[in-house]
Amino acid sequence: MIKSKKVYLLLQNNLMNISNRDIADNLEEIFIELNDSEFLINPFLRISKATPEQMQNYRTVTYRFPRLISLLCLTPLLISSILNLLSFCLLSVIFSYQYLNWKSRVGKVQNIFLSHAIGENITTRKGDQFFALMPEYFYKRGINSTIIYTNHNKFKYLKIRNQLSAKNQNINSCLIPKFLKPKENLEFIVKTFHLFFICLIFSISKFQSDPKKSTLSIMALPHFFSRGSYNNYLLLKRIMDHCILNPKINIFLTFEGHSYEHYLIGHLNKSQPKTRIILYQHSPIVLDHFGIVYFLRSSVKNMKILTTGILYQKYFESISKNITCQVVGSNKVSFSNYNSMVSKKKSILITPEGTSKTTYSFFKLAKFLAKHDSKHEIVFRLHPNLRRNLFLTFSIFISRKQKNLTISSNTLNKDLENSILVFYRSSAVGVQTLISDASPVFYSESNQKGLNVLWFYAQRFYSINNYSEALNLIQTWKPKVANIENKILYRKMLTKIQYSVLDKL
Repeated sequence: MIKSKKVYLLLQNNLMNISNRDIADNLEEIFIELNDSEFLINPFLRISKATPEQMQNYRTVTYRFPRLISLLCLTPLLISSILNLLSFCLLSVIFSYQYLNWKSRVGKVQNIFLSHAIGENITTRKGDQFFALMPEYFYKRGINSTIIYTNHNKFKYLKIRNQLSAKNQNINSCLIPKFLKPKENLEFIVKTFHLFFICLIFSISKFQSDPKKSTLSIMALPHFFSRGSYNNYLLLKRIMDHCILNPKINIFLTFEGHSYEHYLIGHLNKSQPKTRIILYQHSPIVLDHFGIVYFLRSSVKNMKILTTGILYQKYFESISKNITCQVVGSNKVSFSNYNSMVSKKKSILITPEGTSKTTYSFFKLAKFLAKHDSKHEIVFRLHPNLRRNLFLTFSIFISRKQKNLTISSNTLNKDLENSILVFYRSSAVGVQTLISDASPVFYSESNQKGLNVLWFYAQRFYSINNYSEALNLIQTWKPKVANIENKILYRKMLTKIQYSVLDKL
């Protein structure tokens, strides 16, 4: 008994009290000391938003002396990563037919919009999920645009390409091939091995003086050969296909603090100085969007940023004076006349983000509430871009036994109209709830408070951390009249999109 207690105390003593922000700060210090934006080809070195999915990659660093463990684990991880890289080289030959279409689509244009071939963005007939009708607006003014879509599917390339092309015949659509051109693989290997060895030397130099940085840089090494790094380089090469034809091209990127954003911009600023880059903050920003803060602080060139509301404009400008911000608005805006107070339903809406891990976590909450509260209908709303895995699909299927738990097939407006409470985390639904008469409820673990999309005025809204708090809330909550201040806040975060702002660009 005494021996087991000593072991427990030893393990406890070997744990470091390191927060998500500490990890992000250390990664940023590593990046600054390495002093080259090329290192952000490796997505491990930049935390865009501290979601549980992203932070899972860094769990080893919570141990006080994990450097030897990391070094021991490095060999098998490296072997696995390099084998994956070799498979990419082989697959690039097999899938090289995709470049036949890509080559025919590349031409001299004035604007590039970098979007994503996911979810409803493939099937929706009108506009783009991220940039709305911006390309169409430019087209009406005689400015040619191309939308480049990142490819999230290994197969169905031709089918997805045709669906994207059919959305608007006036806008050129390019779906990025899944792999590099066969000859480009060698360039990638040379680049990543060069960066790998610099990072390895850095980790050894910090082995004694800075255990955290040493551990993180060791953990980063296999990721230089990961699919994430490969995708970042692939994206750069395909953007460059267009920049070479028009050095003065305008490139529109979404702005969420991802490594590829900083990597692309850093590379283009050096190689294509006449290229103009415009960032669009299309979704709500949270406190733990570390990648955005670090990027704005390190930006040395005057950046143009379009925001969805005045609140985000002021926030970005408070971080950096080296940017130009303009409010363009959002296609998420809805000013529907909600009438939930006279609705006979008393729904509780559960709205997770578009990741499997978060969806399952919120789904367990929904099942708990449905089991312990029979007065309310529990409505679970899946994110439109979610890729359902087999386990989640099976869990949803067997949940049909619970009569007061339903999977929504309604529009978001309809769900909000029928709801009295809306559980959210970092989903835009948290903001969109403000325009309805439903009350937003921030649901997260205690170490995830920085993911609240309503963090500007978090004290005004409900916030809970566990099932029992959630159950108590829905059982004791009483309906309120609509709060006009919530609607004012909504309009500060999301305004109706004004395409005329683009004329100033």
